[in-house]
Amino acid sequence: MKEQVTMDFYIRETPEVFQKNFENRKKLLEEIVNEFVRGGYENIDLIASGSSNNSARCAVPFMEKLLGIQIRVLTPFYFCHYVDTLPKDTLPLVISQSGYSTNAIRAARKLKEMGRPSIALTGDSDSDIKEECSLLIDYGMGVETVGYTTKGSVVLMEFLMLFAMESAAAQEKLGEDEYGRIAALFGKAGQAHRIVYEEARRFYEENKDSLNQMEKVYIMGSGANVGTAMEGALKISETVHCICSAYETEEYIHGPNIQVKKDYTLFFLDSFTDVRERIRQIREASRCFTPNVYGFSGAFISRKLGIETEDMGWFDLLSPLFNVVYFQYLSYKITEETGRWDDNGAEYDQFDALVHSKTETYEKMYQAGLVT
Repeated sequence: MKEQVTMDFYIRETPEVFQKNFENRKKLLEEIVNEFVRGGYENIDLIASGSSNNSARCAVPFMEKLLGIQIRVLTPFYFCHYVDTLPKDTLPLVISQSGYSTNAIRAARKLKEMGRPSIALTGDSDSDIKEECSLLIDYGMGVETVGYTTKGSVVLMEFLMLFAMESAAAQEKLGEDEYGRIAALFGKAGQAHRIVYEEARRFYEENKDSLNQMEKVYIMGSGANVGTAMEGALKISETVHCICSAYETEEYIHGPNIQVKKDYTLFFLDSFTDVRERIRQIREASRCFTPNVYGFSGAFISRKLGIETEDMGWFDLLSPLFNVVYFQYLSYKITEETGRWDDNGAEYDQFDALVHSKTETYEKMYQAGLVT
């Protein structure tokens, strides 16, 4: 009997795709690396919305450290309406997992109008965005028909990080030994994805009574995991249908913490670096407000995988690749157990009829049950 396709199905499928893309990275990245290196670009603009925007934010700290350049993450709306000039040394990349998002398509069209290369990264090379692109790159996601993207988010993070690693090597910013060291950590990040998935399952079973009742949620992360917190907040908001906000851990104590009451649920993502103690202090102090304080520690992962002390900094930058699984799984499981999938289905259909975020092609696919 064929397994039902759900968020959980794609979460569990991710490590296999992750490993495949890592092994085939030279071919997968050839076009984009050549474009970046030959163009002599000094900066990158990643233009994306939703989960793609969050994945880009997760990848940027790793990318900037390797490439030694500035990378901005912009929404398509901001780019289309508020960006008038684009320096010649900036490589703009439009990202749309589905390839049917109207805002991403408009951003690709604007790049053409500006006389710039219109390059897009997508999970569907046959999608509508191809009509507006001078170069369309499939980032290796494969099929993901569930709209609450999980696999696509992680695979996009990996693609962007590998893009930086391969580009840095091509530009001789990364020596052979360091390249091998970081490549080995990618393999361990893939293993960590499976470990965190099992940990997320255990965590839910131990805390499900509280988790199934959460209505006001904060997620705190630091460094690259600010992006993880943002993606976690998006996933919980769109599936569990409760209020969920993301903050940098230190910024959380500069205002947002003032409103926290006993009915709030707080999640803190740990770090593999020396900021861990500060995160612990803030997390434990938050128990003054609410008993629903949870910390996701990476210490057991690093011990299990044998991460050396000198590699902790790099592994911390790679950690969104697996830390996001906590929130992907909890979003799925809580929604499944509480039956909230269609809480506002009728209202959303009314809204979508008035304001479209996807093209007519996608809408027809949705009606035909090809995407959910």
